[in-house]
Amino acid sequence: MPLERCALEGFRVPCHGPIQRGHIINFSMARGNPEVRRILKRQPEELMAPLCEAHNVGRWSESAEGRQILLKRNIRRFGRARMTRVIDGLPWKTPKPEWTLEGMLA
Repeated sequence: MPLERCALEGFRVPCHGPIQRGHIINFSMARGNPEVRRILKRQPEELMAPLCEAHNVGRWSESAEGRQILLKRNIRRFGRARMTRVIDGLPWKTPKPEWTLEGMLA
């Protein structure tokens, strides 16, 4: 079985370190929202991506461009309808257009 590669390979910094499961929607976005934080803690596969230590710990995945790369990867993997359902279904206290799938891809 081939080893999983970093989903941000080639993005900004060279990959190094072990592959980790990184969140596409980070916990800081869910600050003050325990319901969204509980969902993120369960690590649903649609909201996760394989990231090397450099991209995960260095928080490159939290940049708008990094998040777009990860979302597009998961759209290819799970389909746009499923990703829209998961992302747009997150129970934000104050929904913002930029926190929808389309908003994050813009």
